[in-house]
This record gives sequence, C-alpha cells and structure tokens, in this order.
Amino acid sequence: MSLFLKPHPVGRMPNATATIVVFLFIIPSMSAAIGEVEDDDGNTLYATGSQRLTGVYLHYPEGDVFPDGDDGMAASVTRLMLDGDLGEEFTYELNFYTDITRMPDAQTGGAFATAGVIKSPYRARYVSWDFWDDGSMDGQLGLDRLNFTYRAERISLTAGRQVINYSVTQIFTPNDFFAPFSATAINKIYKPGVDGVSMSITAGELATIDITGVMGSDPDDVPDWDYSAFLVRGSTIVENYEWAIMSGKLARRWIAGTSLQGEAGPLNVRFEGHVGAPDIDGQDKYDEISAGTLNDDVHVRFAAGIDSMFVWQNASVGAEYMFISDGVNDAAWYVNRSMQLFPDDLMMLGEHYAGVTAGLDAIPILRLQTMGLLNCTDYSGLAALTLIYNISDEADFVGGLMAPWGQRPVLDLSFPSPVPVIKSEFGLMPLMTYLETRFYF
Repeated sequence: MSLFLKPHPVGRMPNATATIVVFLFIIPSMSAAIGEVEDDDGNTLYATGSQRLTGVYLHYPEGDVFPDGDDGMAASVTRLMLDGDLGEEFTYELNFYTDITRMPDAQTGGAFATAGVIKSPYRARYVSWDFWDDGSMDGQLGLDRLNFTYRAERISLTAGRQVINYSVTQIFTPNDFFAPFSATAINKIYKPGVDGVSMSITAGELATIDITGVMGSDPDDVPDWDYSAFLVRGSTIVENYEWAIMSGKLARRWIAGTSLQGEAGPLNVRFEGHVGAPDIDGQDKYDEISAGTLNDDVHVRFAAGIDSMFVWQNASVGAEYMFISDGVNDAAWYVNRSMQLFPDDLMMLGEHYAGVTAGLDAIPILRLQTMGLLNCTDYSGLAALTLIYNISDEADFVGGLMAPWGQRPVLDLSFPSPVPVIKSEFGLMPLMTYLETRFYF
C-alpha cells in the first residue's frame, strides 16, 4: 500500500495497456495441462501453466489532490509451473512467471498486486530480470518458486524459494510474515515464495515441529542477517482444535506468537497473534539508510474471527477483528506511522480493524463474493463486490467493484509547496472497477 497520491494522466497510458485489456475478451480457452512425463526410475515431471489478464479503471474524486483525474491499470501475468518426483524421496517445484504491468502511483491498497510488483525483504531480486521499465510500464521475468523437498518417515526438508505461511485467519493475517497478501487482494491463488530452508518434524501422532530459516536482504538487495528470519513453531491437535506456538527472529524484530483454529458447533473459530520487539542492535544501521525510525516499543498484533459454511448455494459468511498496538489512533500521524513499519509489514496504519465476508453460488457457474473492511480508528472503509463466472473447467472470468469511503486528503497551503494532508486511510483510495480473466493450461 503506497502513500503516493498523484496518478499518471490517463492520456499517457501506453498502447500496450489497451492491448492487454482487449485480450481480456479475445483470448481463447486452453487445454487442461501442458504435459506429464514419467520414467522407469520413478522420476516425474508435470507441466501446467496459467494466464492472468487484469484491467482496472480508477475513478478519483474531484479536487486539488487528484488534479489529473481518472486513471487505469492493466496487467498480464503468465506462469509456467513444473513439479514432480525425483525418485522416491525427493520432489521439486518450479514456478516461472512473466509479468507486464501498467501500475499507477496512486493508492490501490495492494488489491491488484502481481508477481513482479510484490516486494519483500525475503525475496532476493537475483532470480528476476526487469526487461521493461518505461514510465508506469514494467516488465519482469522471474522465479516465484524453485525448491526441492526431501521426505523421510518423520522429516520433510525443503530448500529454495518456497511458500511459507503460518496464518490461520482469512481476512487479516498478522502471523503471515513472508510476502503476505493484502486484505484487499482480489487474486490469492499463487502466494509468493521466499528464499529459505524449512524443516517439518513429526513429533507425535498429532504434533509437528517446524523450523524455518529465510534469507533476507537490505534495501540495497544485499543479504543481511538483520533482515533475515529464523522461526521455530510447534503445533498439536487437542479436542478438534489445532494449537500452535512460535518464536524467533524476523526482519529487524523478534517475535513470540500463537494460533488456534477449530470448530465450535457450526462455526469455525480462528485466532492468531504475536508479541514483537524491535532488533535494537540493527536500529543504528537502519537509521543510516532511512529517514524513518522503527518503533522502539514492544508491540502486540492479533486477529480473531469466525466463519461458517452452508449447504444452500455453497454459501459462506465470516467476520474478523484485528488489533495492532503499534498502529496510531489519529490520522494526523499516518505519515509518521508509514515510516515506522518493519521491512516485512503490510501498510496498515491504524490500531483497530474489522472485516466481514460473504459468498454464494448464484448458479453453479457463477459465484458472488462480497467483503467489507473498516478502519475503526478513522471510520473509513472499503466495500467490495466480486462476480466469478466459470467459463470452462480451466477458465474463469472475474468482474468486480471496490468502493472506498472516508475523508479525502486535502492540500495544506501553509507550506511554500502545497502538501497533501491525509484525513483517513481508505479515503486515499479511488473507486475501482475491474475485469480479470484466469486461464489454466
């Protein structure tokens, strides 16, 4: 989530953007898989692919803060995915992407983040190549995942760029430290991988110990222990609930956390959170490369929620609450807060958030999903409506609307150069309508 306010003039949108949007309607449906190979030694290769095409229209309110008017965004993400076995004990996974994106500078809340624009201290850029950087247009080739796994009777060991997620909640995910999705993200199919080694040990019939080390890089993309992570997590199942505790180091802080998920009658109950403390030894180094300063206080972050599924129309409803103790309770401090985030933080500025979701199958091939988010500090929020139409077994057509509310930023004219003053968090966002196609082959 960015605090930049000024969009690119719509008149400057390159022709490539229009071409991408046109493809939303003309690209044909594809076959179910590229191919599969197996030899006599048990080595296998299964190849699949996907194509995501996104077009977004951004409507800004009238005012001096958004002088250039409405804008647009377009993206094309093509993936080639290979996975399989190497004998009886080893497996591998490769996810290669090509990302071409026209991304405006203005606030979109991470709703349309793609593989090439996701930033994380745990994703080194040595395995990606920027082949297009012209104004608001970016093109990148890269590896989203490349890992090998060894499996024995009680141990599983994975090394390389891999997906790591210790979150159990659905809207707000304070325990998802490694390249998490924004709460507003419309496409969460492929979680970004991070660079590390993870080991899972079966400690009993219903107990597991996970040990994870992830390489981090500083803002200059140089590997750095201060920005790396090392976590130990233990989990077990008691009375149909999964309980977990974790502790260790993240980029520039130490944490101890817990999570819980299970069923209470018709409800699914979820909770996760952690207590954190800044890595003070690394603070001096951070001050040398950034004008911002990390919050020196111990912080607490947690999310709790319930959800339920129904047989009728595959309907579902859910609600969650999140608390961020190091957030701020006054919009006047949002800019300061944005400069005090840890390297792996999402841009969430307030203290209290609430969210609700609901969905159902209007007909078997058309699903309706809704979501509402509220910043309980400034009472700004976002309402989202999404329609997912299943074109075929391997293709979806998606359309939707995101409508924010909240006080809009204003210009402070008391400075020699006018300065935008933020009045609410979601008030920074435009009204967004979008179309997306997803093909799997």
